[in-house]
Amino acid sequence: MNELLLKYTDKIEMPSLDEAYLDVSDSTMFEGSAAKLAQAITLDIKENIGLSVSSGVAPLKFLSKIASDVYKPGGLCVVPPNEIGVFISRLTLDKIPGVGPSTLAKLKAVGLFTGTDIQSAPLQQLKALFGRNGELLWWRCQGVDRAHVVVQKEKQSVGIERTLPKNFYM
Repeated sequence: MNELLLKYTDKIEMPSLDEAYLDVSDSTMFEGSAAKLAQAITLDIKENIGLSVSSGVAPLKFLSKIASDVYKPGGLCVVPPNEIGVFISRLTLDKIPGVGPSTLAKLKAVGLFTGTDIQSAPLQQLKALFGRNGELLWWRCQGVDRAHVVVQKEKQSVGIERTLPKNFYM
């Protein structure tokens, strides 16, 4: 998969086997259209690897993750820069990375259910409830995220795991 993606950019972060972030902000392919580039990559993966992928195109890394889940399986969701606030405002908070069941329950307990609620909540309220994570959530809902694609060095080893049909004891 990595070799295929390298045809489009060398700024690739693969946090897991089935997920990749690409920084294509400097790309001139398809006249600089990230949406057209995402369509081309999706087609390339389907034709050469046989996998259906969902893509999210957004100016913020966490938004691209959310956008990729919008039209699963095999779809494409584009969040233009001028629509970030509106897109976030419509989200339920469980869609935002980092908001797990415990955090979600606490947010609901104080009347915060959507991106709009966080956008209009005081920053200090989120900091008081969740510390640094509350501040991060508040800024993300304002459309600010400092996370960037982290290009990983080539892996030095490969691991393969196989499950045998029977348990063996020594």
